[in-house]
Amino acid sequence: MKAFILAGGQGTRLGPLTRTRPKPLVPLIDRPILDGILSHLQANGFNDIVLLVGYRGQDIEQYAADGRDWQVHLSYQFDPGKPLGTAGSVIRALKHSGWDEPFLVVSGDGVTNLDLGDFYRHCQDEHAEAGILLSQVSDPRQYGLVTTDDAGKVTGFVEKPQIAVSDAWVNTGIYYFDPRLLQSFAVGTTLDFGKDLFPHWVAENRRVLGLKSQGYWSDVGSFEQYRQTIFDIMKAKGALFTAEAKRVHHEPSLTIISPSVIDANATIGRGAIIGPYAIIGRGAYIGDRSRIARSIIRPGTWIGAGAIVHGAILAEHSYIGPETLIDEGTVVGDHSWIGSGAHLESHSLIWPSTVLETMPATVPTIS
Repeated sequence: MKAFILAGGQGTRLGPLTRTRPKPLVPLIDRPILDGILSHLQANGFNDIVLLVGYRGQDIEQYAADGRDWQVHLSYQFDPGKPLGTAGSVIRALKHSGWDEPFLVVSGDGVTNLDLGDFYRHCQDEHAEAGILLSQVSDPRQYGLVTTDDAGKVTGFVEKPQIAVSDAWVNTGIYYFDPRLLQSFAVGTTLDFGKDLFPHWVAENRRVLGLKSQGYWSDVGSFEQYRQTIFDIMKAKGALFTAEAKRVHHEPSLTIISPSVIDANATIGRGAIIGPYAIIGRGAYIGDRSRIARSIIRPGTWIGAGAIVHGAILAEHSYIGPETLIDEGTVVGDHSWIGSGAHLESHSLIWPSTVLETMPATVPTIS
């Protein structure tokens, strides 16, 4: 079976993390988002996959190559230099691929364990022209709200509704298409599935099905959702891969509160408290008496003695000085330097390679 992966966006809402890498290569626990997507597609029977890439697309191609590490065949379609939208990109890639059988479209920033093979077969059996895999959320305002009749046919599609509806079914960005449905659209036209085509098809009474799923799905579209997705994986809620228990090099006085993942090559100082929900990456150093909770510390980052990091993301090879306080929602980009005694207030964004010298005062967002 065949699939397109939409992987061309800049991931601007993940700012400091995507300045130095494309969003599909942002790591979850110890592997990029894209790794989980490819593994899940392969496990569900999809072995012919085209990645639609744009921003830092060569980084994605260098990482995934021809797909043999996932036992799939991978090829690439680079954007033409102008944004075409989700649908416009697929229409262009479809013409180049020559595919004449139904296929899936999945987003390059989704994390899921939903049964994609069952979704594909259901749409085929029901002779659908298109299908949307649906997930239930408590607040649909950041998604596409979808309503269906008793037979599963889509009767309404509202992109990012203004009014909250409890326990609504929303668009996951995972689609099934009969290629004939897309053949009438001109290549090079800017079109979006959610904003343009699905509302249009529903109005035309086309055979678009919505399949309500019961598994796990997360759209990694914000820092909050990014951290929550990682915490969900740590709790093994729909885990796409398992973080193995690792041998930890540390002082006997170290306290680890579960769930936490500490790489075997990390160094943890005396009296440090790690967790709950802490990830300490390969080669990271955590100083004596430091406290790390609900935070993601990426490989090579150095944290000085007595630092407190709560609810933050510290990207690779950053330096955090002793006695520094980093509050909830803060993100520090790669290769940044935060001096001793600094206080990064809640939701501070520190972009890659920023240098903040020793400063006991609070630090505003640096962008």
